[in-house]
Amino acid sequence: MYKVLIVSAAANMIWQFNKHNIEILQQQGAEVVVATNFQDPGTITKGEVEKMTSWMKKNNILYYQVDFKRGMGTFSTNIRVLGQLRKIIKQQNIDIIQSQSPIGGVLARIAGFLEHRTNIYTAHGFHFFRGAPWYYWLIFYPIEYMFSFITDVLIVINDEDYFRAKKFHAKKVFQINGVGVDIDARMKIGFDKRQQIRSALRNQLGLATNDFMLLNVGEISKRKNQATIIDALGRINDQHIHLFIAGIGPKKEELQRLAIKDGVEKQIHFLGYRNDITALSFAADLNVFSSRQEGLALGGLEAIVDGLYLVGSDVRGIRDYIINDKLGRTFPPDDDKRLAQIIVGLRETRPRVPITELKKLYQYDYKYVDKKMTSIYKAAIVDIDRCRSGQK
Repeated sequence: MYKVLIVSAAANMIWQFNKHNIEILQQQGAEVVVATNFQDPGTITKGEVEKMTSWMKKNNILYYQVDFKRGMGTFSTNIRVLGQLRKIIKQQNIDIIQSQSPIGGVLARIAGFLEHRTNIYTAHGFHFFRGAPWYYWLIFYPIEYMFSFITDVLIVINDEDYFRAKKFHAKKVFQINGVGVDIDARMKIGFDKRQQIRSALRNQLGLATNDFMLLNVGEISKRKNQATIIDALGRINDQHIHLFIAGIGPKKEELQRLAIKDGVEKQIHFLGYRNDITALSFAADLNVFSSRQEGLALGGLEAIVDGLYLVGSDVRGIRDYIINDKLGRTFPPDDDKRLAQIIVGLRETRPRVPITELKKLYQYDYKYVDKKMTSIYKAAIVDIDRCRSGQK
């Protein structure tokens, strides 16, 4: 029996990106322990946290509250978190630690190194990337480079990060395509069913037949950059174009003020945290993903798989899967003028993603991702066995 500790700085990373990983580990006979911040859970609600902890109890997953702070934390809080992690590792006799997010990955890897355990680190998008601010490179590149020396397995989720990770010093480097999406299940939903869902939900949202619905899914934040979409709507000045934002986050009031300034406050709708994203994709006419930075943007990928045409930022983690103009188009993330032009043009044509095009995205299906993660975990266990038996 092997014990695996999964660490993240916020609970949403466990619930949204590691549920399948936990199931894979349990299928291999491992005992899974989770350490994260449930009190400040990130981009999920307290209700989702309750669902998460109930699911973990039901599946015999031990979990711990760890007092990570937002951002990079402070020296004192990070020392406290490091102590909490080392205590868990010792008490539970952990064999493998899998961590993610910059601060979670740093502190978990330090703890793993000090306790002589196997370190697996998943980078959900390095904070340094082509087009990133110079100070991101100054801060985050040296951190990731330095800590690669104490990383046994480094997992990245896009092509650009894989290219850079290969130049680091982790013992092994793998690329996976995010957490994956269930392409087959979505393709089985027929046209009539989709239209039924679309009609009902559009009525519920108060949309008229000639209204054009834009959908944005994700945290309401500077990084997700919904402000550019609002500014684009201000440029278009068409009251029949509506933006629905599904997500929670710290920038909601700021965006509300911006909408008033741009004269489009009646066209911007905040839906809060939603679990019916597929239905929203059926109801929408266009998905707009305006992020300044992504690892592999799940919301945009899910929209395409649901048949919704995507207009996405020309950044790493989005352009990876907008492989042709039948799936979507890209725009510079801060160019609201260009975005406005694209929206106006697409309103006339109202394209949908052809089912035949989805076959080109099967590398992003969850089954392929799960298969890759299964092999990564098996290899890590084999390496532990070799070390225990004294082999190189």
